[in-house]
Amino acid sequence: MLGSLRRHRHALASKEVFAYPDSFWEAQGQNGSAYAETGVLGGTWPQREGILSALVPAERLAPLLAGPPELVESELIGEAVTRPGDVMAVGPLHGSHEPPFYVGGSDQWVCGYMEGAVRTGRGAASAALRGSAEG
Repeated sequence: MLGSLRRHRHALASKEVFAYPDSFWEAQGQNGSAYAETGVLGGTWPQREGILSALVPAERLAPLLAGPPELVESELIGEAVTRPGDVMAVGPLHGSHEPPFYVGGSDQWVCGYMEGAVRTGRGAASAALRGSAEG
């Protein structure tokens, strides 16, 4: 058994948990998942009703471990409340096109994953070829 455990790849990380009265993100048609390349948090996901979990990856742990608890808590809360739903908060025109301006890229679709870059890139190309404002 120990041999099996030692073959696993382990990494230093910190799990943070945010508790809310309810899953407000679901009421807004969002899934609670987020990915961040800057800041302290690496990403969030829903754990259960009203609970978002987050990971702080190894390369971002220094500020978390070195800072005073009240400052760290404030920074983590600040990141958590601005991350889930940020992309959707810009409204229904997000990711749409206004010729000759066409929008594509991972940041123009839900969580910013590569799938979004492909989808919005195809949508932008299609709209440009049609010469329309639709996405």
